[in-house]
Amino acid sequence: MLQEGFVRIFTFIDQYRGEGSLEGWVRRVIVHCCLKTVAKRKPSFAEIDEGVEDSAFHAAEVLSTLDAEQLLQLIAGLPDGYRLVFNLYVMEGYDHNEIASTLNISAGTSRSQLAKARALLRSKIENLQKLPNKYA
Repeated sequence: MLQEGFVRIFTFIDQYRGEGSLEGWVRRVIVHCCLKTVAKRKPSFAEIDEGVEDSAFHAAEVLSTLDAEQLLQLIAGLPDGYRLVFNLYVMEGYDHNEIASTLNISAGTSRSQLAKARALLRSKIENLQKLPNKYA
């Protein structure tokens, strides 16, 4: 996906109009290449009630014990739909309506996938924190 993104960047560099940063334009091209590839794979998104609450993760002390690589590995281990919505919302700053239109899902599905991704990440982090205690 990255290689395809760079090919597109070099192919369409003449379309960069100088409005905004080059970094932002490159990022947008790469993200859209990734989204096209993901769309071809057709990840599954479980539809659930709109009433799913997006609870905030309040364990700063737990997160401070993880390094960035460990956290990225946990995110990479999420199911496709969860990971895709989580990355678009948290890492790329898309809102639920943008995610919904990009992935052809409802905004409620986007919210529920994010809530499930956060809950699963929370569970995985808590399990990691319990491991040293078992063997101590």
